[in-house]
Amino acid sequence: MPVAPLAAFVAAVIAAGLYALLAGWGIPAQRTVLMLGAVAAAWLWRSRVTPVRALAMAACAVCLADPWAVTAAGFWLSFGAVAAIVWVVQGRPAQPAHAVSMGVLRTAARVKIAVTLALVPATVLLFQQVSLVAPLANAIAIPLVSWVVTPLALLGASAAALPDPLSALAAPILGIANSVFAVVAAILSAMSAPQWAAVAVPAPPFPLVALAVGGVAWLLAPPDWPARALGIVVILPLFVWPAERPGAGALWVTALDVGQGSALVLETRDQAWLYDAGPRYSQDSDAG
Repeated sequence: MPVAPLAAFVAAVIAAGLYALLAGWGIPAQRTVLMLGAVAAAWLWRSRVTPVRALAMAACAVCLADPWAVTAAGFWLSFGAVAAIVWVVQGRPAQPAHAVSMGVLRTAARVKIAVTLALVPATVLLFQQVSLVAPLANAIAIPLVSWVVTPLALLGASAAALPDPLSALAAPILGIANSVFAVVAAILSAMSAPQWAAVAVPAPPFPLVALAVGGVAWLLAPPDWPARALGIVVILPLFVWPAERPGAGALWVTALDVGQGSALVLETRDQAWLYDAGPRYSQDSDAG
């Protein structure tokens, strides 16, 4: 067994595990580490693991470790996004050498569109809204946070643990990371400010959500798939489902248990009020 690839796999799994622990060991981090571990184990055992199988193995491992993970929105959003990437990338013809750079850009754009469309049914079901600025926001935030802010933050934290005078490097490094992150936050805040940044959608019944998932898969199918445009028709019912509202003279009272205090939602046919007894964080920010 070659030593170099083995060392590379071991180092990659250990590094990914440490980074996931630093990130809080959330479901997306678990999925990444477990998928990488599945690929590493398959290589060691000389067996071929497809991306679909690695994703399924990671999902099973997460559920075995925490069966309640399926109740978390992050489980469906994380695994759904990766499943969409696998669906649109797997089986595509390889790009010729002279077209690699343009092929990478086209693939990146295709993946971004695929993830955005694939998560529409989940976001409608979980949050009753669809973000119109999410693709552009992710295109800006993910590269800057992944390749600039996070490495600088880790480098600055490591420098702070060094003896003097090397520890003095921590402050300017962390200052640059903080400045870049502040710029990203300002851009995202400006993008989310307009009312059209997100479209509210009434909570649909589950059969419509399942139908929309099938429509998304049909729409994102390989180019030779028949009548891919019909996927749009299958998705549309998700957005025309009428919102359920109280009748004339009726009042709906919903008690919310969100772990920080009592909250009540009062709804009539034309209006809604939220009363929240949670704490006030600042002059213009509170739990409500």
